[in-house]
Amino acid sequence: MRKPARQRSRRPYRRSDAVRHRRNRRRPNYFLLFCIFVLVTTISGSITYALTTPRLNVAAVEIKGVRLADESTVEKSASRLIGENIILVRTGPAIESIRRLSEVECVKMGRKYPNKLWLRVWEREPAAVLASNGEYY
Repeated sequence: MRKPARQRSRRPYRRSDAVRHRRNRRRPNYFLLFCIFVLVTTISGSITYALTTPRLNVAAVEIKGVRLADESTVEKSASRLIGENIILVRTGPAIESIRRLSEVECVKMGRKYPNKLWLRVWEREPAAVLASNGEYY
C-alpha cells in the first residue's frame, strides 16, 4: 500500500512573502526638466524686464495731419500717454478723445519701439473755412 502524499500546510498569502521585483518604470529625464526650468525662468525674467524697465516708457508722441482741429487739444490727449510703458499703454481712450473733435474724421495710432508713439489724424473736408486772428472756424 502506498503512503498518502504529504500535504503542505496552507497558510494565508502575505504580501511580505512575495519576492519584490523592480518595476519597469521610466525614469524622469532630468536634463529635459532642467531645460524646461531654464526656459520658463528666462521667459518670465524677460517679460518682467520688458514690463518694468524705464527704457520702454513712452518719451514722445509724433502727431501728423492736424490742420483745422485744435492742435493743443490733440497734443493734450496724446501727451497723457507719455511716461507709460509702451507695451501696456492703452491707446483706445486717447483715440476716442481725439475722435470726438468735430473736425476729425479718422485717427490711427501706433508704436515705434522702443519709446515713441505715432498719431495720424485725418480731418473732414470743410465746406467753408472762416479765418480770423490766425484761427480757423
